[in-house]
Amino acid sequence: MDPQGRINLERIVILLVDASPHGLDVLSQIFNGFGARKLNRRTSVKAAADYLRANPVDLIVVNDVVGDESGYDFVHWLRRLEGNVNSLAPVIIVAGHTP
Repeated sequence: MDPQGRINLERIVILLVDASPHGLDVLSQIFNGFGARKLNRRTSVKAAADYLRANPVDLIVVNDVVGDESGYDFVHWLRRLEGNVNSLAPVIIVAGHTP
């Protein structure tokens, strides 16, 4: 937080994982509103896993369903990723269901 009590995520590296480009756009806009500039967008669990193996992140935001894959299974895999700093990164799982 800045001295005035506002949340500023300007220096935070965030990984966004959602199969929907529209979903990624919405998440990006939300985090841009909090000052985030280092957003890494992935549309599959495999692409997200490949990114995490090579790059440290401060926060992961994943949809509960990513295409044919489960966001919960992704977090399960992440927590068991030995020797990688990202295995302890905070994760937010998002879900949105509309008719």
